Amino acid sequence: MAKYRLDVIVFVCGAVLMILELAGSRAVAPYFGTSIYTWTSLIGVILGSLSAGYWWGGRLADRGARWRTLLFLILSASCGIILCNLFKGVVLGLLQERVPDVRLGSALAVTALFGPPSLFLGTVSPYAVRLALRDLERSGSTVGRLYAVSTLGSIAGTFLAGFYLLSFLGTALTLTALSFLLLAASMLTGRRGLGRGGWIAAAALGILLFFVLVVPSRPGERARWELDTRYSHVVVEDTLEGATHERVRWLRTGPRWAQSAMSLERPDVPYFRYNRFYALADYFVPSNRRALLIGGGACTFPRYFLRRRPEALIDVVEVDPGITEIARKYFALKDDPRMRIIHADGRNYLERSATLYDVIFVDVFKASGSPPFHLATLEAFRAMARRLEPGGAVLMNVYSAILGPEGRFLRAVIAGFSRIFPLVHLFPVQFPDDAHAVQNVLIVARKKGAGPFSPGSPDPFLTGYLAHRWPGPVPRDVPVLTDDKAPVARYLGKILREM
Repeated sequence: MAKYRLDVIVFVCGAVLMILELAGSRAVAPYFGTSIYTWTSLIGVILGSLSAGYWWGGRLADRGARWRTLLFLILSASCGIILCNLFKGVVLGLLQERVPDVRLGSALAVTALFGPPSLFLGTVSPYAVRLALRDLERSGSTVGRLYAVSTLGSIAGTFLAGFYLLSFLGTALTLTALSFLLLAASMLTGRRGLGRGGWIAAAALGILLFFVLVVPSRPGERARWELDTRYSHVVVEDTLEGATHERVRWLRTGPRWAQSAMSLERPDVPYFRYNRFYALADYFVPSNRRALLIGGGACTFPRYFLRRRPEALIDVVEVDPGITEIARKYFALKDDPRMRIIHADGRNYLERSATLYDVIFVDVFKASGSPPFHLATLEAFRAMARRLEPGGAVLMNVYSAILGPEGRFLRAVIAGFSRIFPLVHLFPVQFPDDAHAVQNVLIVARKKGAGPFSPGSPDPFLTGYLAHRWPGPVPRDVPVLTDDKAPVARYLGKILREM
């Protein structure tokens, strides 16, 4: 074992680094989302910290490599992760409140929380190389071996975190496990590394770890439950809304964006107004009996749909099985033979399914508030058209303006729909007369065979929604989004930063 202890140490440190990065994405998501800006900050800061660690580790090694120094470098990384775990809520909450720009806020948060442990982890490999070198003739193979082992550790850590740790342990326990793992790795430095000072440092770190385990992290002041699924860190919270102090239960996977909401006083009525606009499907496809919803969330809308149309069937595609379990536990979701829940990526389901639908509802957003780009491209709209009956329609919720710079994403989506569907209508939900206002806009795209639009309806319930139709032209000034090029984050950048 003594012969391979440096290999074990660099393997463990390589694994810890990648697990730390993935855990970091979960920790930051509830405050700054999971947009390309957050991932850019996370990857960039950790790579920068690693580079600084490589340089510093090399300088330390040139002064003379000692096992005790390696011990303290590993313990420092462990201590950095413990402090990150203890103070992540405070730091992230403070930066979310004080720094409105998600790019700057996420970069500062990642630097403060994950930069220090990444820096110390970066020092381990060059320092271990110096300890392993016995003669210059074999220096190349020694360096290559240790860096290969470190990279193998990173690969193992990536799969371990993505497939198991984060979904089974959650973010806080995963970070605690990393601290313990580094503490154990530091013991491999042996008697020469430990010494009296090393034992004292290790004991102090162990006490700090015990403190982390005994004192649980507290969620935000309004949050009632915090849960981790395979895909997200989820917050379920109850609030009092409006002048009537209506009790509302929220499901959030991001800082300012709620995936689902339900009034605890009126659970049968969708809390989000745009969900009620989906009733326009009854106007555009009066005989709709089979529907598809892409983006189930807490499944509040499918239940409303089935109450309005008891004879209908609806398939709900939700990528995260954990969200469905949360809906069962906290949002009163019950089994219904008319509702089939399919856990799959929405685009993947569209490409693979052979089922035809009368109407397709699309309501998908990531934690950042941005829709997944692969459900807003020309190829995605073609897949939707293939899944529709001849007289069917797609109803898609988009959060955007119609005109102006903040409407670029919507206009790109309209350009794509118009390539496939002969009739496309817009229904701004909150501000029907203000095309420059950022709001929920319902897009209705109809297949061939649909008749011309008429603003009247024998159903007064629908007449009010039909009155929201945008009558004006929509400029064709933004290119169609494709699988090859879909700059969604750029088009929505200002909206997402100001949400």
